Amino acid sequence: MNRLHQAIALGLASGGLLLASALPAAAQPGGPCTLASDDVVTAALGVPAQAVESISIPGLISCGVSSAADDDFSIMHITTTPDALLKGSLPMGGGAPEQTGQVEVTPADGLGYPAMFLRIPVDGDTLLSLRVQVGDTDVYAFNAHDAADAPARLTALGKAVLPH
Repeated sequence: MNRLHQAIALGLASGGLLLASALPAAAQPGGPCTLASDDVVTAALGVPAQAVESISIPGLISCGVSSAADDDFSIMHITTTPDALLKGSLPMGGGAPEQTGQVEVTPADGLGYPAMFLRIPVDGDTLLSLRVQVGDTDVYAFNAHDAADAPARLTALGKAVLPH
Protein backbone atom coordinates (compact mmCIF):
# COMPACT_ATOMS: atom_id res chain seq x y z
CA MET A 1 0.00 0.00 0.00
CA ASN A 2 1.52 3.35 -0.97
CA ARG A 3 1.73 6.36 1.33
CA LEU A 4 -1.34 8.07 -0.14
CA HIS A 5 -3.54 5.05 0.51
CA GLN A 6 -2.06 4.69 3.99
CA ALA A 7 -2.84 8.34 4.70
CA ILE A 8 -6.42 7.99 3.47
CA ALA A 9 -6.93 4.74 5.40
CA LEU A 10 -5.39 6.17 8.56
CA GLY A 11 -7.50 9.32 8.33
CA LEU A 12 -10.70 7.39 7.80
CA ALA A 13 -9.86 4.88 10.52
CA SER A 14 -8.91 7.60 13.03
CA GLY A 15 -11.99 9.65 12.17
CA GLY A 16 -14.15 6.56 12.37
CA LEU A 17 -12.78 5.60 15.80
CA LEU A 18 -13.20 9.13 17.10
CA LEU A 19 -16.73 9.47 15.75
CA ALA A 20 -17.73 5.95 16.82
CA SER A 21 -16.60 6.66 20.38
CA ALA A 22 -18.41 10.00 20.41
CA LEU A 23 -21.60 8.68 18.81
CA PRO A 24 -22.38 5.16 20.03
CA ALA A 25 -25.44 4.97 17.75
CA ALA A 26 -23.24 5.10 14.63
CA ALA A 27 -23.38 2.12 12.28
CA GLN A 28 -20.48 -0.31 12.46
CA PRO A 29 -17.98 -0.06 9.59
CA GLY A 30 -17.30 -2.92 7.21
CA GLY A 31 -20.78 -3.59 5.86
CA PRO A 32 -22.08 -2.90 2.37
CA CYS A 33 -21.82 0.71 1.22
CA THR A 34 -25.15 2.51 1.42
CA LEU A 35 -24.04 5.04 -1.21
CA ALA A 36 -23.38 2.51 -3.99
CA SER A 37 -23.66 -1.25 -4.37
CA ASP A 38 -20.84 -3.40 -5.73
CA ASP A 39 -22.78 -3.65 -9.02
CA VAL A 40 -22.96 0.17 -9.32
CA VAL A 41 -19.24 0.73 -8.67
CA THR A 42 -18.30 -2.19 -10.95
CA ALA A 43 -20.37 -0.75 -13.81
CA ALA A 44 -18.96 2.77 -13.25
CA LEU A 45 -15.31 1.66 -13.09
CA GLY A 46 -15.52 -1.02 -15.79
CA VAL A 47 -13.78 -3.64 -13.60
CA PRO A 48 -14.97 -5.78 -10.70
CA ALA A 49 -15.10 -3.61 -7.57
CA GLN A 50 -16.32 -3.80 -4.00
CA ALA A 51 -17.67 -0.90 -1.91
CA VAL A 52 -17.47 -1.13 1.88
CA GLU A 53 -18.86 1.39 4.33
CA SER A 54 -16.26 2.91 6.64
CA ILE A 55 -18.26 5.61 8.44
CA SER A 56 -22.00 6.10 8.79
CA ILE A 57 -23.20 8.72 11.24
CA PRO A 58 -25.80 11.46 10.95
CA GLY A 59 -24.47 13.91 8.37
CA LEU A 60 -21.59 11.75 7.05
CA ILE A 61 -21.35 8.52 5.10
CA SER A 62 -18.00 7.32 3.81
CA CYS A 63 -17.22 4.23 1.73
CA GLY A 64 -14.01 2.70 0.48
CA VAL A 65 -13.99 1.16 -3.00
CA SER A 66 -11.43 -1.44 -4.03
CA SER A 67 -11.26 -2.54 -7.66
CA ALA A 68 -9.71 -5.42 -9.57
CA ALA A 69 -7.56 -2.83 -11.36
CA ASP A 70 -5.77 -2.36 -8.00
CA ASP A 71 -7.15 1.17 -7.66
CA ASP A 72 -8.64 2.40 -4.42
CA PHE A 73 -11.31 5.09 -4.21
CA SER A 74 -13.30 6.69 -1.44
CA ILE A 75 -16.78 8.17 -1.62
CA MET A 76 -18.14 10.61 0.94
CA HIS A 77 -21.56 12.17 1.33
CA ILE A 78 -21.87 15.07 3.75
CA THR A 79 -25.30 16.44 4.65
CA THR A 80 -25.70 19.62 6.66
CA THR A 81 -28.01 22.56 7.08
CA PRO A 82 -27.79 25.43 4.57
CA ASP A 83 -26.56 27.81 7.30
CA ALA A 84 -23.69 25.47 8.22
CA LEU A 85 -22.06 25.51 4.78
CA LEU A 86 -19.24 28.00 4.86
CA LYS A 87 -19.53 30.55 2.09
CA GLY A 88 -16.73 30.05 -0.43
CA SER A 89 -15.62 26.68 0.96
CA LEU A 90 -17.51 24.60 -1.59
CA PRO A 91 -17.12 24.22 -5.34
CA MET A 92 -20.13 26.37 -6.10
CA GLY A 93 -19.86 29.90 -7.21
CA GLY A 94 -20.14 32.21 -10.12
CA GLY A 95 -16.60 32.61 -11.44
CA ALA A 96 -13.57 30.44 -11.95
CA PRO A 97 -12.41 28.62 -8.80
CA GLU A 98 -9.58 30.23 -6.88
CA GLN A 99 -6.27 28.46 -6.38
CA THR A 100 -5.54 27.92 -2.71
CA GLY A 101 -1.87 27.41 -1.88
CA GLN A 102 -0.66 24.11 -3.23
CA VAL A 103 -4.14 22.79 -4.00
CA GLU A 104 -4.92 22.94 -7.73
CA VAL A 105 -8.59 23.60 -8.45
CA THR A 106 -10.22 22.98 -11.84
CA PRO A 107 -13.88 22.91 -12.90
CA ALA A 108 -15.55 19.55 -13.51
CA ASP A 109 -18.32 19.21 -16.09
CA GLY A 110 -20.92 16.64 -17.07
CA LEU A 111 -22.33 15.77 -13.65
CA GLY A 112 -25.49 17.87 -13.71
CA TYR A 113 -24.41 19.71 -10.54
CA PRO A 114 -21.75 22.31 -9.72
CA ALA A 115 -18.46 20.45 -9.32
CA MET A 116 -14.68 20.79 -9.25
CA PHE A 117 -11.53 18.71 -9.10
CA LEU A 118 -9.03 19.35 -6.35
CA ARG A 119 -5.46 18.07 -6.71
CA ILE A 120 -4.10 17.92 -3.18
CA PRO A 121 -0.43 17.17 -2.43
CA VAL A 122 -0.14 14.46 0.24
CA ASP A 123 3.19 13.17 1.47
CA GLY A 124 4.99 13.41 -1.90
CA ASP A 125 1.99 12.07 -3.83
CA THR A 126 -1.23 13.66 -5.10
CA LEU A 127 -4.83 12.98 -4.13
CA LEU A 128 -7.48 13.85 -6.73
CA SER A 129 -10.84 14.76 -5.25
CA LEU A 130 -14.00 15.39 -7.24
CA ARG A 131 -16.30 17.60 -5.13
CA VAL A 132 -19.95 17.96 -6.10
CA GLN A 133 -22.64 20.07 -4.45
CA VAL A 134 -26.20 18.79 -4.72
CA GLY A 135 -28.67 21.43 -3.57
CA ASP A 136 -28.05 23.55 -0.50
CA THR A 137 -27.23 20.80 1.97
CA ASP A 138 -25.38 17.92 0.26
CA VAL A 139 -21.76 17.61 -0.80
CA TYR A 140 -20.25 14.48 -2.35
CA ALA A 141 -16.52 13.80 -2.59
CA PHE A 142 -15.02 11.10 -4.83
CA ASN A 143 -11.32 10.56 -4.12
CA ALA A 144 -8.46 8.63 -5.74
CA HIS A 145 -4.74 8.66 -6.37
CA ASP A 146 -4.11 11.17 -9.18
CA ALA A 147 -3.40 9.36 -12.45
CA ALA A 148 -4.04 10.07 -16.13
CA ASP A 149 -7.42 8.29 -16.10
CA ALA A 150 -8.47 9.38 -12.59
CA PRO A 151 -10.65 12.37 -13.64
CA ALA A 152 -12.65 10.20 -16.06
CA ARG A 153 -13.00 7.37 -13.53
CA LEU A 154 -14.08 9.70 -10.73
CA THR A 155 -16.57 11.38 -13.07
CA ALA A 156 -18.02 7.98 -14.03
CA LEU A 157 -18.25 7.03 -10.35
CA GLY A 158 -19.93 10.37 -9.59
CA LYS A 159 -22.48 9.92 -12.39
CA ALA A 160 -23.33 6.47 -11.04
CA VAL A 161 -23.65 7.52 -7.39
CA LEU A 162 -25.16 11.03 -7.51
CA PRO A 163 -28.94 11.41 -7.30
CA HIS A 164 -30.58 11.63 -10.72
